[in-house]
Order: sequence, then C-alpha cells, then structure tokens
Amino acid sequence: MKSMVDPLLWESHFEACKRFIGAVGHIIALPLLTIVLGQSTSVLADYSVVIPSVETTSVSSTEDAADDPAIWIHPSNPELSLILGTNKQKGLEVYNLEGARVQSLDIGNLNNVDLRQRIQWDGRVMDIAVATNRSTNSLSLFSIDRESGEVEHLTDESIVLDLPTPYGVCLFKSGSSLFAFVNDKNGTFEQWELKPDGASRKARSFSVDSQPEGCVADDETETLYYGEEEFGVWKRNADPKLNSEATLVVSLSESALVADVEGMAIYRTDEADGYLVVSSQGDSSFAVFELDGANPYIGSFRIGDSGEGGIDSVSGTDGIDITNASLSTEFPHGMLVVQDDENSMPQENQNFKLIDWRRVSDQLMLGKSAVGD
Repeated sequence: MKSMVDPLLWESHFEACKRFIGAVGHIIALPLLTIVLGQSTSVLADYSVVIPSVETTSVSSTEDAADDPAIWIHPSNPELSLILGTNKQKGLEVYNLEGARVQSLDIGNLNNVDLRQRIQWDGRVMDIAVATNRSTNSLSLFSIDRESGEVEHLTDESIVLDLPTPYGVCLFKSGSSLFAFVNDKNGTFEQWELKPDGASRKARSFSVDSQPEGCVADDETETLYYGEEEFGVWKRNADPKLNSEATLVVSLSESALVADVEGMAIYRTDEADGYLVVSSQGDSSFAVFELDGANPYIGSFRIGDSGEGGIDSVSGTDGIDITNASLSTEFPHGMLVVQDDENSMPQENQNFKLIDWRRVSDQLMLGKSAVGD
C-alpha cells in the first residue's frame, strides 16, 4: 500500500529526532570523554545566560515549521521595523517589534530568508528579500514597501534552481550589485547575481563535503561565512570574480560548537570591527567570534526564560539574525532574533525570540557597540 505520509512532515520529524539524539549523545558521551582524557569540554558549560525581551506569535503550522528570520529596518521610523520569518510548511510570516503577526504570505515551503535595503531595482530604490522555496525548487523574491512595510511576493522574479533541495540562502551587496548564495543538502553552493525582469544569472558554484545551511555575507569586507552542519564554519571571498579557496574558521572537533552548525549573523560595531554569531544547535547555545583576522573565539551564551515575563528559554535554534540599528527604547543598541525549536510557557507552535543586544554584550563583556552609550 502506498504511503500517504507527507515527505516534508516526515523530514520535520526526522530533523527533530536527530537534534534530540545528537544533544543527548553529546550530554552523555562528552563528559565521559572528559573523565577518560582529562580534558574539558564545552557541553553543558556554564555559559552566560541572556533573557529575551519579546517573543513573536507562534507560526501558524505545527511540528517543525519556523526556521529563519530576517530583520527589516524602517527607513524613517525604526520602531516600525519588522521581522520576516519563514514557515517551512506554508510561506513567509511578518511580525512587528511587539511580536504580533502583521502579514502572512502562503507561497510554499520556505526554508531560509535574507534581505538587503536600498537596492537599485528596475529604476527604483527598493528593499528586497529572498527565500529558498522548496515547493518550487526556486528562489522567491519579495519587495518591502519602504513606507508601509508591506511585503509583496515578486512572482515574476522567481529563480528556478538546478539544486534538488534548496536549503540555506544569504545575500551579499557589492556596490550596486546584489547577489544571493543558495545551498543544497548535497553540499552544493550557487551564487546568483540578482537582476529584475528575469535577468538574474548564476555567477559561480562551489561545494562542501557534507550538508550545509546557515550562511552570512559581510558586505564591508566582502567575506562569506558558511556552515557545514556537522563539521564547522568556513569563509571565502564573496566576490565571484575572486574565486579564492575556502578557509576553515573553526571545526567542531576543536571548538565550543556542537552539531549542527546552524544560523549565522553579524553584529558590526564599525566598518572595521564586529562579531560573528553562530547557532550551536546541539547544545542550544550561541558562539561569538571576532570578525577580523583568524576570527578568534570570544565566548558563548544561552537564552534563558524570562521568569515572570512569561517567555520560555530557547532551544535547538535554526536561523538567527542581528541588527546594530537603534530600534526603540527596548532595543537601543540593536537586536538579536532567533528561532526557538520548542515554544513552551504555554506549549505552542514554534516561534521567534527577540533579544536586546545589550544583554549579550554585557554578559560577554564585548565592549563597544555600534551606538554610543
């Protein structure tokens, strides 16, 4: 008899089981290795804990649905900024800074999303978001109205991919050009130069040996950072004309990261300095690295519950995003947004948590931020 199980639903169960088994395995196995080898490990380490300020309304789908956020900054009134979040079973959901859902676009199984603002597009200045659409094996493009914040699916601008299972995506802005890096579960990366009127073109491709997903491009230094989920973090030049070799930033075997390596985001303090934040899904922590040089490790933190505030702690995070913009009195030095795999207090569908960047900076003693004290 032919199975009637939705393959995407089966995959969501499989991924959830894999994360649970992986986390339990590290909790049990690595302390034993500590006893045998006499070495310390980061698993269950006494990391700093930061508290979320806001949580979004739960995504409308059950099981493993929420995945990746992107932050849009309102050009004239930052308090009207928005968070775009993917629903892997339905489409794109849009939230305000209070966490309320203000828009929902049901266009397919979107996995990851990223955006850039002030893009020259078809003779206009536009804000553009891009998401991997696994229902159509394509990149779906969106415009964000610079006054109202309304998100619109640019149906005629979708890019059909050769990749069998498009997964992660991140954008890179270089001068007047906008590029999208998209990867597949088979390890393949494609870099596309995005243009209006169906003129987008593939600029190059490269690969890693196993499954990737999270990536982020530093527009200032033209550097692409990307994760190989069960191996580590790589970087290479983001300019397709400079097809340089990849450099290993950190491997799981020698770091505080516990598989899977997932979401990545950058907090920039100025044009020269900043921090790379990586979701360490296996132990529900977040590792912070310097942006310069060999990207030295600074420290890690977890996101705890707010107690009487009624916001639960964060576990098993997929995608993350960060801004250094002063958004409001709640987020004067910027904001970190993370996906939460298990949304409790009470038990509901998955959602996203919003964290005041000052809490991360204070706990890890990061020093200067992008906005004056």
